[in-house]
Amino acid sequence: MQKKWLLFLMVMIFCVGCQFELPTPESLIVSPKTNEDKNNQKQIITGFLMNDESLTVPTGMDNAAAYMSIDIDDDRKEELVAFYRNTEKNFEHGFMILTQDSDDQWHIMQKKTEIGVGIDYFEITDLNNDGRLEVLFGLKSGDLKSLYCYELAEDTLTDLGRIQYESILLTSDDGASRQIVTAVNDVSDMNGGSQINIYDLMGHQFICVYEQVFDGYCKSITYGQISQSQQGFGLAMLHSQFLSVVLLAEEETGYRIILEQPLAFDYNTLQDTEIFSDINQDGILEVCYLIPPEDNNGLHEVDDYLKVWYQWSDPIGLLPMQAIISNKGAGYDFVLPIAWLEGIRYAFRTESGMEWVDFSVENEDFSVTMLFSLLVMDQYSWQQNESLKNANMVVLGNNPVSDKVYLALLQDNLPIEMDITEGRLISCLRINGGK
Repeated sequence: MQKKWLLFLMVMIFCVGCQFELPTPESLIVSPKTNEDKNNQKQIITGFLMNDESLTVPTGMDNAAAYMSIDIDDDRKEELVAFYRNTEKNFEHGFMILTQDSDDQWHIMQKKTEIGVGIDYFEITDLNNDGRLEVLFGLKSGDLKSLYCYELAEDTLTDLGRIQYESILLTSDDGASRQIVTAVNDVSDMNGGSQINIYDLMGHQFICVYEQVFDGYCKSITYGQISQSQQGFGLAMLHSQFLSVVLLAEEETGYRIILEQPLAFDYNTLQDTEIFSDINQDGILEVCYLIPPEDNNGLHEVDDYLKVWYQWSDPIGLLPMQAIISNKGAGYDFVLPIAWLEGIRYAFRTESGMEWVDFSVENEDFSVTMLFSLLVMDQYSWQQNESLKNANMVVLGNNPVSDKVYLALLQDNLPIEMDITEGRLISCLRINGGK
């Protein structure tokens, strides 16, 4: 009994000495540190804005925000970059850079206001590797956009000029000098046309080292390795609803167009498909060509069409690297071997409520040989369908999550040179979800 009292007394002394309190529900609710930092940053920034200035979010930038923290001068202390607009003069927008001194007090490092109706672009980088940073500030202004360029050195902002653009790209930061690539669309031309400009920063001046007018409006600019031996640019040019692709190679003497070719399908409705991408992860950009079906069956969007990715190879030209047909709803990709592409045809059809994809090949005498057909069913329907189970069907795979089974119907007398086997068909299927 004495031990119990002694234990109780020790607990009471411990609680009183430590001022022990049980946590309340309110004390357990603490705002995330990142949110607190954001609120503190906003309070700091707004303290430096004038009465007629307000924070604004850029409209043309990825992951845009009204302010952000960034270590501009590599001193392991982050500066604050904020974007603002004049609430009384809607055509005035600007940016502000705040920095801390040794006493952790904030002050304005730079503040710049320019003319424009909205912020479209912002970048801080050392373009020519001279140890001095460049600030690039893009504003919308009428039909075109203006890129205001400055040099930031020793807390001084020096004006480097202004560049007009509709779309813009900075070449990758790989240790070499970075270039500014712009497209300026000629809206007065009924047929459409874009001037592509490439700028180098030389000293305190931007020099246009390449300019060329191409047919069509420039939809996208991509920079990278465009062949095994050349770097350059991929341009997607929009003509009404159709696109053409341009490969512009960098050479010692300048730039050379190695490919300018229209794409034979309406890409305008395919908003999410990249025209240029390193699809096979070999470090070289490929170009996407859509191959339409012989019969769409009225049920499929262009997302489901066959995509063939080509890579440029000197002196041969375009070589196919990958061919893939995807069905997001059914949850699969089917990768066709490159050797099957010559003369390949496909069509969508519906029979007895089942959706098939039929593959065939066109022969030299223009006759057509049926190869195989793909079918996706739910497991129960497959188990109950005796006629299909008795046919020459191959089970390619199944998805227990969506309860789907993926099947192929092989035709007889297949071309020997194509080597179409059950094993190859199974290896072509990639199951990735579905509805």
